[in-house]
Amino acid sequence: MRKRRISVRLANPNLFVKIIGYISFCVKEEDCKEGSMLFYNMLIGEIKRVASLSVVSGLIFSSLFSNYPIATDINRRIYTIDEAVSESDVIDRYASDCIITVVKAPTDDENNSTPSKETDSDKDDTSNKETITDENSTSETKDEFSAMSNSFESEFVVSQISFANTDTITMHQDDKAITGLVKVDTMDIDNFTPAGIVFVSEDPVVAKVKFDYSSQFVELHYSIYPNADGETYVYAQTEDGEVCSDKIKVVVKKNEVESIKMDSSCSLERGETKDLSYELTPENPRNKTLTWTSSDESVVTVSSSGTIKAVAGGEAKITATSSNGISATCSVTVHVSQNDLYFYYYQDRVDDNKIGNEWEHITEINGKTLSDYEFGGKVTLKVGDNLTFYCKSTEDDKKPDVGSKKVTHKVTEKDLINGFTVKVDVYVTENGGRYKGKKAHFVNEFKYTVDPLF
Repeated sequence: MRKRRISVRLANPNLFVKIIGYISFCVKEEDCKEGSMLFYNMLIGEIKRVASLSVVSGLIFSSLFSNYPIATDINRRIYTIDEAVSESDVIDRYASDCIITVVKAPTDDENNSTPSKETDSDKDDTSNKETITDENSTSETKDEFSAMSNSFESEFVVSQISFANTDTITMHQDDKAITGLVKVDTMDIDNFTPAGIVFVSEDPVVAKVKFDYSSQFVELHYSIYPNADGETYVYAQTEDGEVCSDKIKVVVKKNEVESIKMDSSCSLERGETKDLSYELTPENPRNKTLTWTSSDESVVTVSSSGTIKAVAGGEAKITATSSNGISATCSVTVHVSQNDLYFYYYQDRVDDNKIGNEWEHITEINGKTLSDYEFGGKVTLKVGDNLTFYCKSTEDDKKPDVGSKKVTHKVTEKDLINGFTVKVDVYVTENGGRYKGKKAHFVNEFKYTVDPLF
């Protein structure tokens, strides 16, 4: 099999860059078939082997293209290269002044043979090709190819670097490293190595980023380590910096309490204890100490570790405060379903009508007389208890005047917490004599207190 030679005739050498960019664009497309990738890889391979190139009409590179059938059905103007291609067949036309053709490579005999006499047609063709034959020009062209292949090499091997997640990362000084994943898109898997990707932190004083290992060869795992409070950006790039990923913002905060999460309210029965639960952000600040206080220790007390005790019915606020001034509050309600209250009874006459001199009084609570109750003694009451107070006043007379009143009270939790008083007003009307129609007014007061009065 004879070698074939691909000749690129350029009126403007800068079009070479356009050709490479055009082919590169085609290869990156998802609908591009394997043939285009083969064509691309062979073309790049030939660029890297510039030492064996010869010069014909501008830029030339040789290859055994006949061994690689190239095909694609996308509308990119890249056609088939196979054995049927003959001399001077036009494979592709990228611009009016750029033609890629396949020509036979000269044999050793042809190179050493005496040139035949040129025809006028040959002269015209030679003038169009502007063939460069001197050795220095050939060397310069080779150097130009070398420089160009080096400048494109990174792009050909790595086309894109992308983070799996580019959201802002917030960390604290003492946090463990956060891991992530970078995916590398490459069009030359054989020449790619993870060592060619560099992870960078713009401010390593704030946070460092380090490559850990690769999976599936093009998936690179990395870790970010927090150092000091501040902000930085991390990214990945090729060693030459030609291909770079998006940047991820990393915020590192001081490792101190930022917030305290605690139930906003709770309730206890009188005498009950409870450990208040809470959560700190971050979870492990350097100083976890909290100071606990109660707004009313007569209702709820709190220990240095956050244990509360319900002392009496009512409400109190429990506050936890960190060393840097962050605080949270829980409102505690102490319920009292039963309590021992102190009992007192008072009676007073509040009129000046001079009705009657002697009086007899009967006072009962739930059918029991006052003699059953000790003045200042304890009485056990529960929420929902019904108390019926009955008072009767009778004038000591041949034709006595009488007055009575009954009042019912249902005990509430508030009564048990704060104590309560029930008043019973008894009115007695004079039925004869000079004060007929006038009334005597007796006030009966039943007092229940949380604390003794005497």
